[in-house]
Amino acid sequence: MQTTALTGATGFLGRYLAEELLRRGHRLRVLVRDARRLKISGADVVEGDVADVTALAQAFDGVDAVVHNAAVVSFMKNRREAMRRTNAGGTENAVNVALAAGVKSFVFVGSVAALGRPAKQGTFDESARWAESKYNTYYGYTKYLAEKHVFRGREEGLNAVVVNPSTILGYGDEERGSPSLFFQAMRGMRFYPQGGTGFVAAEDVARAVAILAETREYPDERYILSAENLTYRELFERMARAFGTPPPSRAVPAFWALPYGLFAEIKAALAGKESVVTRESVRTAGGLYAYDGSLFTRRFDFSYTPVQEVVEKTAKQMKNRA
Repeated sequence: MQTTALTGATGFLGRYLAEELLRRGHRLRVLVRDARRLKISGADVVEGDVADVTALAQAFDGVDAVVHNAAVVSFMKNRREAMRRTNAGGTENAVNVALAAGVKSFVFVGSVAALGRPAKQGTFDESARWAESKYNTYYGYTKYLAEKHVFRGREEGLNAVVVNPSTILGYGDEERGSPSLFFQAMRGMRFYPQGGTGFVAAEDVARAVAILAETREYPDERYILSAENLTYRELFERMARAFGTPPPSRAVPAFWALPYGLFAEIKAALAGKESVVTRESVRTAGGLYAYDGSLFTRRFDFSYTPVQEVVEKTAKQMKNRA
């Protein structure tokens, strides 16, 4: 039985990762800041943070593989220091501890945001490289910095690989991150962003990561995980049909997007809350970014779940919950 350590198990994707690793028979050890937020059972729990090298050493001691998923995801300016500390600094710590512990496999859960967006549209595969641009997010920048630590670890002998999921779709019981799209569609939406991007099922990301955690030799240094490229209008129309709500009928006017993002940002900051809508997020949502996730399917005989199936399943779960 393989022993695998997982960071970030209490988040949206973390729950899927933990469930998949347990389903495949892994002896799972999770590093979490607050064990009360853990929504799975059957794992050994180490309480701590990726900033705590001692906690990381305890979590990684004697394991075969590490899945490093812990991250702060935000478009808010007041969260930038936290993103840099956790996403970049935490990954540096995880790589160093994994090297010292002699783990056999290290899987870093990154993001397509780390590939960079040099223009308002483009198609990306694993050959993409970071380029400074106003279309990048600070979150993407910190994930790019994190990748540099992973690749440095590879040079020092760590058997490591990076996965870059596109926008992850699936059921989440908190209105944060990509699950917030489903909450918006369930309530009904009038407007849609003018851009588009890649989408992938949370369950598919978890399956792919589990496969890599069980792999002892990686033919490539990174894999984009993305099933389909859709415009936001196409996605929201599918969601609306699944919920039985009116589809959005009007594109967000370009002249209105940034001022509205600023308004939402200030409102959230004053209330001490997070906002998915900010100047960064609306600028990104206005671009057309396509991602090619076929390399992983060729290397590992893998197939993605169609987005339509993910939307219908998630809508059903949310309606049952309500």
